[in-house]
Amino acid sequence: EATRAGTEAALGAGGGEGLPVVVTGGAGAWPAARKWTPEWLRGALGGEGVVANDRAPARVSDRADGTGPQLTVRLSLGEYLDYQRGYEEAGCPGAPLYVNGWQAFSARPELLRDVERTPSFVPDDTRALMAAVDKALGVPQALGEEGEQQWLDGHQARLCKVFLGPEGTITRLHHDAFGAHGWLAQVRGRKLFVLVAPSDGPSLAPFSRHFTPSSAPGAPRETTQSPLCPLSPDLEAHPEYAGVKKHVAVLGPGDVIIIPGGWWHYAVALEPSVTVMCNWWHSKTNAKALVDMFAASLKKVQARRGGKAPG
Repeated sequence: EATRAGTEAALGAGGGEGLPVVVTGGAGAWPAARKWTPEWLRGALGGEGVVANDRAPARVSDRADGTGPQLTVRLSLGEYLDYQRGYEEAGCPGAPLYVNGWQAFSARPELLRDVERTPSFVPDDTRALMAAVDKALGVPQALGEEGEQQWLDGHQARLCKVFLGPEGTITRLHHDAFGAHGWLAQVRGRKLFVLVAPSDGPSLAPFSRHFTPSSAPGAPRETTQSPLCPLSPDLEAHPEYAGVKKHVAVLGPGDVIIIPGGWWHYAVALEPSVTVMCNWWHSKTNAKALVDMFAASLKKVQARRGGKAPG
């Protein structure tokens, strides 16, 4: 049985870079597991706006390597489900459009009742860490206790997202920003994950190494993404990838995978799929990364205000 202590060890709480863990059936008892059928989603949420992409995550480098910018379509969830059904029935060629990173829980907070926001085996200290940072910044005094709780609720909701699409939707090789840990739960369908340890990151030809702002003026370095496809790598261009140890898992409905911060991961839906993902931070392993994220955000605010601190 998965436990918080066991997950802490897998995260590298005792030192090291940790190891991904699959919790079989960890989300099997969620109401969403029986409830979130295409028919229910269309009836209950069909009017919600979503964004569908042909590639995910988005990359500035797509504009520079000849593949062109990401194709993005804004539509309702009902319209997307109609597209998905037509795509599956017709066997359309090409990459399917993918609803990736839908902020469903921010748009419809009642959906949190259908999932377990923090599974019992996940040592998620995000709220407590955020509250501590807020206190240091004087947020409770500025917003009041009720306002701060509403802000924390909203921020935590934004850290959880829904991914859905037909067979063949792909999440390209990347690791999550700001050292965040992540858990992903399969609500429907099967999904294949390929994961690579942070120490093997240099062998993944990350864009930070070879894609510079000079190749796309004004573009930021894409430090968390790799051009490699783990299922069909170009070993002539990237021979170092041959020696990389790959960790592979197939999640079925109700399964959960825990991905420690910094771990590179790639995913492809083997069947029509619905996935819930949450990012989080843990006091013993990546709390500093959360503080760094707040500091970076504060610097951006100060820059927009001409160097003045927010207040």
